[in-house]
Amino acid sequence: MKRKVKDFLNNSKTLRIFMIFSIISLFAATPIFASQPKIVSGGIELVKAATGWLMLLIPVTAVCMFVWHAWMKSLADGEGGQVAERNKKMKNVIIYSAIALGGTGLVNLLLGYLK
Repeated sequence: MKRKVKDFLNNSKTLRIFMIFSIISLFAATPIFASQPKIVSGGIELVKAATGWLMLLIPVTAVCMFVWHAWMKSLADGEGGQVAERNKKMKNVIIYSAIALGGTGLVNLLLGYLK
């Protein structure tokens, strides 16, 4: 018995064929026969609703923060440190809002494949 198992493991051609069929059955056949539970479809709808709100709130918040920093920069009266700090914060607002919108877009893209 040990010899048969050892020969099977040592015979790479047999092992390769076995692994190929295992991988095909795991990744290809399982999703065909499985149905999506209601909790999963409800969770997907919840995430879609939340990302829809985020797609609205992120740009609005970014514009408000950018305007705030621009206004505070205009009130700085030419102080070099304050102007440089506000410029840096305005740049950070643009960068972070772009990252947040990109992440939200990726989540929407991934959810599109689940449907």
